[in-house]
Amino acid sequence: MNCTRRNDSGFSLIEVTFAIGIISFCLVAIFGLFGVGLNSNRQSTTDATLASIASRLSSEIRSDDAFDLAVQRYYTPKGVQLTSETNAIFAARFTSVNVPNSELANVSPHLKRIAITVTWPQPVAAETNIFHVTLPVK
Repeated sequence: MNCTRRNDSGFSLIEVTFAIGIISFCLVAIFGLFGVGLNSNRQSTTDATLASIASRLSSEIRSDDAFDLAVQRYYTPKGVQLTSETNAIFAARFTSVNVPNSELANVSPHLKRIAITVTWPQPVAAETNIFHVTLPVK
């Protein structure tokens, strides 16, 4: 009896095609998430910078009697203050907000509310974020 054994090990063309299709589908889904992740990272970086700028400005306003509210301030993407609007991404300006006397009656008559408005990208304010700080007036 002549028994020849055929070696059928390996994958067929259909199995390889299905495997490549499944891997391609998974890779497309993963690559699609990269854009979402990058946008989320960019937004969280911007939010952190805005919070840092607002916190720094509110601290400066509270601690400095001679703080000039009429001067607009400019910042880099990392939140570093610049002397001019050249290369600035963020711009901060201040406005006095009218507060009803009933709101301040229980606190102090010498309080004033200052609105810190930070806009970006500079110079065109496409988005605006506003921070309110209540400060004593001396």
